[in-house]
Amino acid sequence: MQLVRQFSAIAGWLTYYNPLAKQRQYFRTALPTSEHHQFASQVKVESEEFLHRLTHQAREVQPNVWEFSYQSPTVPATIYGLKFQDGLSPEWAYLLLWVERPLVQPQPLLLGLDIVRRSLVLDQQQARHRQQAEQCQQILRRIEHQLRNPLAVIHLYAANLHESLQSEQDRLQADAIQTAVQHLSDHLTELIAGCQRIQVSVERCDVQDLFAEVWQGLQLSAQAKQVHLTLPSQPLHIMADRAQLLQGFENLLSNALSFSPPQGNVNVQWQLFRQEVLITIADQGPGLTPADMQHMFRPYYSNRPQGSGLGLTIARQIVQDHGGKIWADNLPTGGAQFSLVLPRHPPLGVRDA
Repeated sequence: MQLVRQFSAIAGWLTYYNPLAKQRQYFRTALPTSEHHQFASQVKVESEEFLHRLTHQAREVQPNVWEFSYQSPTVPATIYGLKFQDGLSPEWAYLLLWVERPLVQPQPLLLGLDIVRRSLVLDQQQARHRQQAEQCQQILRRIEHQLRNPLAVIHLYAANLHESLQSEQDRLQADAIQTAVQHLSDHLTELIAGCQRIQVSVERCDVQDLFAEVWQGLQLSAQAKQVHLTLPSQPLHIMADRAQLLQGFENLLSNALSFSPPQGNVNVQWQLFRQEVLITIADQGPGLTPADMQHMFRPYYSNRPQGSGLGLTIARQIVQDHGGKIWADNLPTGGAQFSLVLPRHPPLGVRDA
């Protein structure tokens, strides 16, 4: 459109071969101020025969760049343009302008071509990265399917074995098998969640109920350490993806529980600020080291025993996908506090459930 406006052209076309889609793609634009714009916008340039006819008498002006002009037999105008190669495909790409009189100096169009060519290269590189990411996700889903069932079988057999054994030492070994399998399953879940592209689907969520549900799932570990959870008495409702928030809150509460001392307390608070809510999760553990402050949200960084290093990374991704922010600091009284700001209403780019 910028080139069309710069040359006061009737219309413009860009056509190129997309090697990922394995087909030619087309873009066209026309200025409505021209008396010929309706006709020009209807002209089909998809035909290889038509493109060949356009470039029959093209002349090379740069390596792999040819300029040409073609007098329209139906409208008093000239199709002027360039054919070029973008560097990613052996097929020719075409940048065409329909002008009412031939261009005297092609240099501005050549400068525009450089911008177009770089944009095409960037677009196709991004498309290739997306394709590679999707392929990785397919591989991860296959790995999950291949590992999840055997892990469940091992866990079940270890539980049955524990019940049938008489020796306390043998029972401890069966318990160790169950624990190791559970850790493998948890790490597999976190790995899959961390590599999948998160899609946010919002609904009305009771934050108080979400934290209570997460804590219920952590009861065995909490009871073993006699750690308690404190929640505000006032309810809080926001529009968010319930399943994703459950996962994010679980990662944060599990982290707080892991570092809490015996008979400690995990304190959750929230405050409303216009259209946002501030949620804080504080523990009474040893606090964050300087290395933690710098690397805690990076994938695979962890100083938590048997931690995968993905929990906080996933929590941050979930918060950011909701249009929020998350950070952490040390409390003056000791312990660490994670703070997250979330919008109370769905941000742009998410869909209602």
